[in-house]
Amino acid sequence: MIFSRIRYFCACFVVLLGCAVEQNIPIEGNFDILVVGERYNVPMRVRILNKVQGADTFKWEFPGGSYTSSDVMHPEEIVYRQPGTHTITLHTSNVDGEQKTFQKHFTAFAELVASFDWQQQGSLYAPLTLVMQNNSQGAEAYQWHFQGGTPEYSSEKNPTVVFNQEGEFTISLEVVNHSQRERVEKNIRVNPPLEVAFDWKNEYFENYQAPVRIFLSNQTKNATLGYHWQVTDGISTQESNEENPSFLLAREGTYQITLTAKNDKQTLSLSREIIVEKGDNLLTFTDIKLGVNMAQNTIGCFFSSYLGRILTAEEITSETGKLIDFVYFGQNSSFSYNVFLSPDKVQETVLRKNSWSHTKSFYQQARKCRANFVGF
Repeated sequence: MIFSRIRYFCACFVVLLGCAVEQNIPIEGNFDILVVGERYNVPMRVRILNKVQGADTFKWEFPGGSYTSSDVMHPEEIVYRQPGTHTITLHTSNVDGEQKTFQKHFTAFAELVASFDWQQQGSLYAPLTLVMQNNSQGAEAYQWHFQGGTPEYSSEKNPTVVFNQEGEFTISLEVVNHSQRERVEKNIRVNPPLEVAFDWKNEYFENYQAPVRIFLSNQTKNATLGYHWQVTDGISTQESNEENPSFLLAREGTYQITLTAKNDKQTLSLSREIIVEKGDNLLTFTDIKLGVNMAQNTIGCFFSSYLGRILTAEEITSETGKLIDFVYFGQNSSFSYNVFLSPDKVQETVLRKNSWSHTKSFYQQARKCRANFVGF
């Protein structure tokens, strides 16, 4: 009975062994490339996540990497120091003779550097035009900010900007790529633009009776390339390239004075009119307030038609003394003794000053003179 059972077991075992079938395991899966720190700029560090199954041998190729090949299942970290597109290739095989190749590509970008300069057109006087020179590296996009400029913002690589006003302005550039953002800024000083202005004074105070000589006072700013004056009454024209010329307006009429100034950025003109009247060539002054002897330093007793006003003794110099027409001498505030003196006669009175010794005499028709005598 026992022998019978043993014989049955052996028969069953033989039957079971005869039913076993050998199966091949195929090579399947792939591998992933992991960028350390998600930093896609060189030096770029890469790790491999191997998900391939069914392979018995592995042969890796890393051209351009810190090492170029490996035959382990899980290679160590690879470093890529050159920007560009790189390829990782995996060759696999198994004991069944199956072979399979996997390949992936990735891009390493240049180190991100924000840098720029500019090309200046002409001088620093406004309006100032700058052509930007973008020297950035590894950037995929640009954002410019031009404080006080036109345009104020730009996303072009090399934009052009114009500064129309004077001042100190900041230019900033922000650059970005897959994983980085960098910013750099510079300042620029823009000089004031060309500004044309002028005035004039007459040879004699407030005298607009022909003939009138005027002395031009050029108040223009930043005209580095010179001036041109033109004075015309529609009949004749006078011109000059001097900075502060004088012109004789010989006859009555309306004269137009035009000043044209320029620098390397602009040419601007300004015109003003002056009316010359027909007259009797006499200067008329009314309500002249003169002081007596004791008031010569407060009210003043020296009159100049050229300056059109009363001068005190303290204002008399070697220059102003030559312009005095007459001197009022009042002995005291009671006006007991009053006299008008020509400047060269002042030396004979108690009013003495060397500056008056070479002044001119003044003659005036009594009908034109109305003096107000005051004390001190």
